[in-house]
Amino acid sequence: SAAGPAAVPDKPRGAHLSLTGCIRDYVFRMVSSEGDKVLLLDATMRARVSIAVSQTDILKQHVYLIESLEKLKEREAMKHLKCVAFIEPTQESVSLMVEELKDPKYGSYEIYFSHVVKPYLLQQLAEADNKELVHDVQEVFTQFTPVSHCHFTLGVPRLIGDAINTWRKDSLEAVVAGISSVFLACRRRPIIRAQSTPLCLRLAQELAGFMKSEGALCEFPRESAPLLLILDRWDDPVTPLLTQWTYEAMVHENFGITNNVVSLKEVPGVHKDLQQVVFAVDHDEFLREHIYSNFGEVGQAIRKKVEKYQEKAESHKKLESIEDIKNLLSSYPEYRAMAGMVNKHVTIIGELSSIVSKFNLLEVSEVEQQIACQATHGETLEHLRTLLVDQTLRPIDRVRMVLLYAIRYERAAQSTLPQLMQELQHMYTEERLREIVPTALSLVGAKSASRQSDLFGVKTATGYIKKIVGGLKGIDNIYTQHTPLLMTTLDQFLKGKLKDNLFPVIDRNLTSKPREVFVFIVGGSTYEEARAVDLFNQANPGMKVFLGSNVIHSTNSFIKDLMDTAALTAKPTAL
Repeated sequence: SAAGPAAVPDKPRGAHLSLTGCIRDYVFRMVSSEGDKVLLLDATMRARVSIAVSQTDILKQHVYLIESLEKLKEREAMKHLKCVAFIEPTQESVSLMVEELKDPKYGSYEIYFSHVVKPYLLQQLAEADNKELVHDVQEVFTQFTPVSHCHFTLGVPRLIGDAINTWRKDSLEAVVAGISSVFLACRRRPIIRAQSTPLCLRLAQELAGFMKSEGALCEFPRESAPLLLILDRWDDPVTPLLTQWTYEAMVHENFGITNNVVSLKEVPGVHKDLQQVVFAVDHDEFLREHIYSNFGEVGQAIRKKVEKYQEKAESHKKLESIEDIKNLLSSYPEYRAMAGMVNKHVTIIGELSSIVSKFNLLEVSEVEQQIACQATHGETLEHLRTLLVDQTLRPIDRVRMVLLYAIRYERAAQSTLPQLMQELQHMYTEERLREIVPTALSLVGAKSASRQSDLFGVKTATGYIKKIVGGLKGIDNIYTQHTPLLMTTLDQFLKGKLKDNLFPVIDRNLTSKPREVFVFIVGGSTYEEARAVDLFNQANPGMKVFLGSNVIHSTNSFIKDLMDTAALTAKPTAL
């Protein structure tokens, strides 16, 4: 049968809109029909579904098994079960589905695609379904990965085509599909406003074109229209270069978070049960409470949890009566869960503490914050030079301090950038390390087409005064002074001061201030920005901001992205 939209709410989702909830709702609607069934997922959808819905909750819906589409030869025939297949509308996944239908393992099939599916792919399925076992084919909209209720990523790492200011064709299509999925899942059609850089404007135009071409599919009440604000990562290259001190951001920076899973395999002496751990607020009360806490607060909190766990462990040793045994058995699942939670976070926090100490990250961070947030060049330079010769520092930390200095003082009369770069080149023989600073500067420096904002607050008298005052008044935490440029942009929008020439409206005019703003950062977001959005939402209850991007960066991934991009061409090229 022809594919069509399905499993969506009849009305726009309400004030408690959750990106995780959107995917959870779709999955429950797919598997809610009567009778035993198999849920068949391709690799991408398996990861996406695992973030939004627990396996236990899925199995409660008469789902007998959750299987992988890729493991065709390993799956047993179960003709008494019907199959609910949830796959991406890609040639790879459709080809696997075609092989499944040629040798069907199940009694009937319902196929759900995670976005609009092209007719030629449907034709391939129809030709393979000789036994007419496919009873339904539908489109749902889940071509995005919800990191949290207000933060999503598309998992599209490489955006740039053959020239620096142009898109890769496949990446542009994937990003358009991902962003449109978010709005179709939320039952909203946005007003589109984009930063006036080549990549942002092109994406905005393609999105507007998609929504017009799909017609009725994208038509929702105007009174619920949110704003989609498309920003350029390269306008703020500072945020992804800074050492992080909040829990989630530190974990991503040092271990990496992939689909809410953290690998601890490299941690010395780690128990085999902790080599891969789930790092998700929906399944972890401690993380839910401390995801945005700074490192010192997290350390104090886990100490209290350890003490509480030790008290429970001692009480379980004293089994003097039948009643004691009953109490132990009734509390055992909770006790086991608490033990797992404590062990996981003690392992993570212990290794983070070791990394901070071993590589002198407090000193590194202090210099970074001085460069990014204060107006005292001389003192900052002296501190930076002293630290560059510290033998405990990792190469990446030396490089990013000099890169931050280069971005801040590239055009300053007092800049000593050539000397600092020369010092780096003397330290390292590896060409990649020697070339990072000049290469990155060619992309995100002052001359870049992507650098439009007053990143350091020094282009205006007001901004400069704020910078000086910020450097003099004293900071509660010298390691977390920095505020992402995103917060300035949101504040300007809130006050109606966002300039039309820098952020033009691309599709549908603003008639009133939206209650929802979806920010999409072309080139990647950070967990520091996710925290900033959370703080913004708490401070502005009349507006809710969602954050999305093609990837979530750490310092290493951001620098790699810059180097990979620079390797494409020596000269930026306009659209």
